[in-house]
Order: sequence, then C-alpha cells, then structure tokens
Amino acid sequence: MLRGVLCAVSLAIGVTAAAQERFPIERIEVRNAHRVSPRLVIAESMLREGGTATDDDLRAAAARLGRLPFLLAANVTRENGVVIIDVTEMRRLSGLVNVPAILLARPDRDLKIEYDFVDPTADWRDVAAGVRWMAGGSGMVHFAMTVQRARQAFASNYSAYEVGYTPHNLFGTRLFATAMVRSPVDSLEEKTFTPELSAGIPLTATQTLTVGFQDTLFRDSTLRTPFGESRDLSAQRIISLAWTYDTTNEPFVATRGTFVRVEPLLHMRDRASAQNPRPPQPLILIAGHTDTRGVDVTAVRHWELSDASSVFAGFLGGWASGEDRQSPSSRPDVHTRSSYEIVKGGYSFRHLAIEGRVVASQLPGELEDTHGFEALLSWTKRTTWGTVRLGAGYARAD
Repeated sequence: MLRGVLCAVSLAIGVTAAAQERFPIERIEVRNAHRVSPRLVIAESMLREGGTATDDDLRAAAARLGRLPFLLAANVTRENGVVIIDVTEMRRLSGLVNVPAILLARPDRDLKIEYDFVDPTADWRDVAAGVRWMAGGSGMVHFAMTVQRARQAFASNYSAYEVGYTPHNLFGTRLFATAMVRSPVDSLEEKTFTPELSAGIPLTATQTLTVGFQDTLFRDSTLRTPFGESRDLSAQRIISLAWTYDTTNEPFVATRGTFVRVEPLLHMRDRASAQNPRPPQPLILIAGHTDTRGVDVTAVRHWELSDASSVFAGFLGGWASGEDRQSPSSRPDVHTRSSYEIVKGGYSFRHLAIEGRVVASQLPGELEDTHGFEALLSWTKRTTWGTVRLGAGYARAD
C-alpha cells in the first residue's frame, strides 16, 4: 500500500512538473483580429516569439487579454511551437451603462462610502454611462458621464462629463496612457474644463503600475457685493501611484481570480470665499489650503463553484492624514485624519450577483466612528456591444 501511495505522489508531482514545464515559442499567431492590431494583441499578451512559456503563462495571457477594453474574450492555445491567440473583438463603437439605485435607510446619516457608481475592480470604475470608439488599431476614444465618489472623506464627490483618448503600445512598448478633459456637471456654465492624465505599464501578465494626475476646478469666479469684491474658488488636485495585481478572468463579472490594488495618493485642496459676519462691515476673505497623504487598498478574491456560480469576498480600506491651513487665522495648522474600512462578500449566479458590505468610517472632527451596512443586487451583461450593469441596493448608517 505504501508503494502505491508513493507511486501516486510521484505521478502527481510528475504531472505538476510537466504542466509547469517551459516550452519554446517559435511563432505567435493571432486569429479573428480585424480592428485590433495583431501586434498589439501579441504585445499585451506578454508572450514573446523566441522566448519560452508555461501553460500557466498562456492562461494568464488569455485572462489579461480578456480584460482589455477592445476585446471581449481571448483563447490562447499552442500547437507544437506555435502559440495561437484567438480573440473576440468588441465592436468599433461599444458602451457601458452602470446604474445602481441605492435606498438610504437614514438620509440624515451620510456614510460618504456608498455604492453609487465606483467599483475599484472594474475596467471603467467611475463611469455611469459612456461610449468608446476604436481609433486605428491601438487607441480608444471615449465620451462618458462619470460619478466621482472618493471614499476618502477629504476629497469631493461630484458628477462630470469627460472626453479622452487612450493609446496603447506607445513608442513600440507596452506603455499606455490616457489624456482626458473633464468638466463637473454643476460647473458647465463656468466652463471649468480641467485635465486628467494617467500612464501605465504592465510589469507582468498579472501586474500593472500606473501613475495618475487629476486637476479639478469646481469654481473660480469673482463675487461682487455692495461691500466689495472677493474671489470664490474651489479646486482639488490628486496625484496617485497604483500597483495592481489582477488574475480575474474578466472585468465587471469575474467568477475566479484575485484582484489587489495598492494606491498611495497625495490630495491638495484650495478654497477661497468671502464672509460678512457683521454687516455692514467689509467682507473678510477666507482662504485655505489642505495637503493630505493617504493610501487606498483593495483586495477581492473570487472562487468558482461551477460553470454558472461563484462566491467572492474582499476588503477595501483607506487611511489618510493631512494639514489644513486657513487664513486669516491665529490658530496653528489643524491636523486631520480620516479612514474607512469595508469588508464585503457575496454570491453570483450567471448574470446575477448579491453582495453585502459592513462599513466603518472615521471622519475628521467626529468623536465616534460611523458604522453601516449595505446590500446590493445587480444584473450584468457583457457583449461585443459593451456592458450593462443594473442594480438595486439598501444602505443604513448607525
């Protein structure tokens, strides 16, 4: 019996070793790529002609390609020394509709960490509705309405319209970048069009490094009153660096794999307004500047139960501290701290998913933590025309 066990263990080790055995890649062939450049597909697969790979590398390449905005899915196989990448392209014009409706049990208790439209694990995480156009063989033009919901308490929540362009395979490398112009919905008449830039590069088939710069001008005007003129200003700037580890099989409706993102960020806010505490005395100009340093962490794991169902669990957390300078003021700088922690889990079956979250947040100036519970039922459908995700949720803060 002992000999049989040893033989079984040796066979298992042999099978595992064979599965991980590296094989040479003599040639890479891309099939069914009509709008997307085959060279871009090969570059994004992280596979290289003349190099070597394992079966796990092929699976990782297929998963990575399936998460790209211009591909719906990819199948990577090998025949002797030839690697075959068979892709399903998105339409030249594709879209996204992402609308969850959230019922607040106590509107007077605002968690500031609600579902709304933000999904850190999604391909287009802030977009409520938008369209993409495949430009050339390696670029994407998009127009969208976004709902910016910063989980950190120091940043502003707002809706905006944006237009942008994302080229891939820049300078013949795997570098990609996005340039956008965004205008908050409430500031269209003021024409406060402000930029956002980001650039990134895949380190491996599962790891990506990105850097982002976001400069948002909400309001910049001159207030004229019988007591004088003053500037009315509200603006913020966010600089971030994010490392992402992603082995999920597809965006929006992943059924297996792990998603991890660690994102340190620097947030700066400027504000100016006038106050008239004792009419008819002259207006007093109040100006302030806040510097905040923080980090957001997201970790979600999906376990596939069958071809149609899976479970998932994860953690979202953010911690930050900063300095608030206000003039005129005789007070020293005020050090503010904020944080949030979310534990979530759920179950998905085909296109349906149910998710629950427990939320704890600590906001500046509050003596006690705010706790809450949220639940969301969503339906998601992905096709070559794009993605539709509709949901209904319930949130309660205590």
